[in-house]
Amino acid sequence: MPVGDVAGISPDPIPPNEVRIRFLSIAGRHALLVVENGQGRALTYRARMTVGGQTRATDVCIVMPHLPSYEHWPHEIERLELSDFRFIPWAPGRAPSCQ
Repeated sequence: MPVGDVAGISPDPIPPNEVRIRFLSIAGRHALLVVENGQGRALTYRARMTVGGQTRATDVCIVMPHLPSYEHWPHEIERLELSDFRFIPWAPGRAPSCQ
């Protein structure tokens, strides 16, 4: 069920031409990255996470235009480094990919 259908609750709209990023701990046991893309182009980026004192690259998915993207990890993350943000052209109907 979409969030907007639950007792009149609706998510805040993604502001046009903005990118919003939130990194959340879920009950101290999981981690969630939310990237909201208000641009008319897709957004790519790279991510490295530190878990147990070790840092390594992790897969992330393209953030489609005017949509949010959610990356979930079923463990705590001590540090998350985001880099190499780039906007790329996007064709409607194209499936997002993850790298």
